[in-house]
Amino acid sequence: MLLRRALCTAWLALALVAVAGPAVRADAASSARKAIQAAYDRDTAAYPRLDLKEVLSNCAPDFIGIDEKGKKQNRADLKRLLMALRKQVRSMSYHARIDKFAAKGRSATLTVSERLSYTGPDRNRRLVTITIDSTSDETWALRGKRWLRTLSKTTSERMQTKWHNRRPHLVLPASPAAPHTQ
Repeated sequence: MLLRRALCTAWLALALVAVAGPAVRADAASSARKAIQAAYDRDTAAYPRLDLKEVLSNCAPDFIGIDEKGKKQNRADLKRLLMALRKQVRSMSYHARIDKFAAKGRSATLTVSERLSYTGPDRNRRLVTITIDSTSDETWALRGKRWLRTLSKTTSERMQTKWHNRRPHLVLPASPAAPHTQ
């Protein structure tokens, strides 16, 4: 009788695990997606403030970024780039949207569409707004209690430039005897 009760309990436990297993995995994937979306939301809030510490806090120490041409950069390179950009920029905005998401265990792979827009002076001190639309495949890993970006590979990128208060350029004469005009 005791053995029969133990076997029934064991079968019942196995049946519950079989039924609840997919729901638990779906719940883990859902919570991973929410945590990663929250990280992108923090980035969206940090870029206008030019808060590099917050932006870099979502990158793992071993983060690798690969651009469309295959050039790699690590977290320190990204920090240097953002610090140089921060010195020149008057305003900045950022937005990311998760297009595809798949979580397996302690890692997640996703496809993200991002838009980064910043305004500042160009080399000729004219005000310019540069907008970069990109799509990237990213890998995030659960490190401790936080999800951190470990790999970002840009698959497509488009850049638009808009000059503000554009002045006409100096038109050079066709011959040295002709007067200069503006």
